Amino acid sequence: MKVLVLLLALNFTLLAQAEVDTKVEALVRSYPKGFYTLGEVGKSFKLWGTVDKKKPFYGFARVAGQIKSSVAINKAQASLEIYPISFFGLSTGFSKSSREFNEFDAFDCQVIACRSSNVERKFFEAKMALAAGSVYFVQRVKWTKTELKDKMNQIYAEELANLIGRAGGDTLLEKISILGYKLTSTYEIGALYKNNSMKHLRNRSSMQVLIGRYLQKDYVITLGLGTYRTRWKSNNATALAIWTWTPSKGMLLF
Repeated sequence: MKVLVLLLALNFTLLAQAEVDTKVEALVRSYPKGFYTLGEVGKSFKLWGTVDKKKPFYGFARVAGQIKSSVAINKAQASLEIYPISFFGLSTGFSKSSREFNEFDAFDCQVIACRSSNVERKFFEAKMALAAGSVYFVQRVKWTKTELKDKMNQIYAEELANLIGRAGGDTLLEKISILGYKLTSTYEIGALYKNNSMKHLRNRSSMQVLIGRYLQKDYVITLGLGTYRTRWKSNNATALAIWTWTPSKGMLLF
């Protein structure tokens, strides 16, 4: 009985300290051609320290749900995140999606599986953000295991990185590095580098862009211009635009 009372008290304490975060985002990219919109809701629970964005020495746990769509692709995702300290986090989760590509940029969909009504993904991610004065650095490393349950005997197009996955399933490794500089409270400039590679059916791609960001109280506009290196080792010019609206950030720093 005492244990039950203790658990109930702990649960109410966590709920009292919980904070909700919400985000809406839209992206458009010229190469590989693509766009998406997403909505995300999360709930964070303090583990230790005092939540203060100016003195980010606190830890928390977060659960989140996300819906993402680009008309041809529709995905639902759930995740659990642990931040031992607010600027370093580990997360894991899973998603289910369907894809209805008849044509897929840089893929022969007669040979490679572009369509699937049952795509399952499991992922693990580590992320970190550091800042010194006006300079900041963000690093993300993510492993995603993908299976097309209805296309198990066919190699597939991995649209997350414009790569090809092994029949039966494969694992995508994504590395993202951002180095930025805050010009003012409203404007930032920086450079973004992203490297993608498949574990089993070895092929890779990468993107390197210069970015500019316009920040307001609850939304950010990011513009980028650079190059995209394909799995055939050819370089193509690319441009992207991202609009992010965060009406509530909760305990998240980044």
